[in-house]
Amino acid sequence: MQPLGLIVTIAAGLRRQGIRAVAAGLGIALGVAALLVVSGLAGGAVAAVGARIDSLGARLWVVWPGPARENGARGGNRPSVTEDDAARLAAIPDIAVATPVYQAMVTLVAGNRNWTTLLAGIEPEFLAARDWPVAAGAAFGDVEATTAAKVVLLGAKAARELFGDANPLGRQVRAGTVPLTVVGILADKGASPFGRDQDDVALVPMATLKRRIAGTGPGWADAVHYIYFKLTAAADPAATIATVRETLRRRQPGGAAASERFALSDLAGLAWAGAEAERTLARLMVALGAIALAVGGIGILNVMLLAVAARAPEIGLRLAVGARRRDIAAQFLGEALVLAAGGALAGLALGLAGAHVLGLVAGWTVLLPWPALALALAAPVIIGIAAGVWPAWTAARLDPLAALGR
Repeated sequence: MQPLGLIVTIAAGLRRQGIRAVAAGLGIALGVAALLVVSGLAGGAVAAVGARIDSLGARLWVVWPGPARENGARGGNRPSVTEDDAARLAAIPDIAVATPVYQAMVTLVAGNRNWTTLLAGIEPEFLAARDWPVAAGAAFGDVEATTAAKVVLLGAKAARELFGDANPLGRQVRAGTVPLTVVGILADKGASPFGRDQDDVALVPMATLKRRIAGTGPGWADAVHYIYFKLTAAADPAATIATVRETLRRRQPGGAAASERFALSDLAGLAWAGAEAERTLARLMVALGAIALAVGGIGILNVMLLAVAARAPEIGLRLAVGARRRDIAAQFLGEALVLAAGGALAGLALGLAGAHVLGLVAGWTVLLPWPALALALAAPVIIGIAAGVWPAWTAARLDPLAALGR
């Protein structure tokens, strides 16, 4: 049979299937659409997590004070990590920078505006540890840090809330009764992997926060809330962290034999762990899409088997007048392939549109990997061939006389 004749025969056969052919193709379309939507959203989620990890800073770790105990109950943090601990960590060869952080929630006032934000007392090395550039103005240096200067760096969101569209540089904000001069605006960081807006922050010298603004409670004169430290590119993380742990343990009351009064966290590892639920859900949804494709394939198989039974007299007549069995097989296999390919194209359009709409509505990034797109197009073709082989073989093997007698 000539190709044009085969195409005409396949089209005529599909028209006879009517609503059954549409239903079979719809199953494939829904499976492809599900694969594309889930792959696009999952790819965007992984990219977003990667970007948020980059916003934290590469190879960045943090030391937290251990939980306090009172009458056997655990709660809050105790002043077990100090500024001097940060200096000891900075001296470890495989640590590029170590910097302490002391913080408090403070209401800042600028003119007739006020905004409650996280006010962090830092050392100048903090910005290098966090890979956090200054978008406008300049960071404060060692002189301001040691003299408890009344200067502040505003995060992008804090600057917008306090000054709107006006330029904050050189202007003053008040923390309690302390006036602070805005010397710089931090570059946008966006949300952290844990959901906190990193741009809703203000940074002052640690001495300024401790001595002039927030003060310190009992035992907190030299204590800090965190120590950020960054490993060098050549560092062996396992060996370096073991050295860090041993250094901190020896500085605790009781020395190395005492229980740890601190905790170490790899921020990138925590972020990826937080994203594991998203990846698990994505795998589940991909599995559901694959099941939908399989159901669509079974639908095509059923439609084609019904077509063979319904058109048995026609097949017998064609065989009786000289049609080749391979032409009969090609017709039914072609019909199955057209159903699968049509469903795949419809699913492609539906999936791309659905992923785009969901991304806009939910504010998610959509990033469709090429392997997912290739799978969404190749799988229906394979399913169409698999679902069409048996009906095609059954039709081609019909006995002409028996088929005419049905």
